Amino acid sequence: AAIYEDNLYTLSGNTVNKYADALRGGAKAAVWGTLETPAIAIAVDGNLYALSTDGILAKYFKGKKENAVSLNVVPDANAKLQAHKDSALLYLANLSAKRLYAFEKASGVLQTTYKLEVIGDISDARLASDGTLWLLASDGKVWNIKP
Repeated sequence: AAIYEDNLYTLSGNTVNKYADALRGGAKAAVWGTLETPAIAIAVDGNLYALSTDGILAKYFKGKKENAVSLNVVPDANAKLQAHKDSALLYLANLSAKRLYAFEKASGVLQTTYKLEVIGDISDARLASDGTLWLLASDGKVWNIKP
């Protein structure tokens, strides 16, 4: 799931549903679009990015696929994809592998890799509007990375 401009986007098979104004109580779902390939994670920043199990990142705008690039990283089944409209980077958290990758949105080129072994098992990863990456460890500790 991803949140953008108070809207919640969820993934159900190849279908992306949009809950308009979900952060203000909106609960009605509408189909935003159908992905060409199954995705394991999505992120939204005005565009929708869908990550497949083989590391292909597809970019959609208004329900239509614009392009796709290989990230040359195989994501975990529980990978998290994070994007923010004011950042040129897209973040992939491979929770099982304890890695966080920063890619250029436009090209898919890897910019940075963070090794997260010191955190232990990671439950969740989120990108804040100020660019801070927040990581929740399974022991309840909260970590942050300010790129």
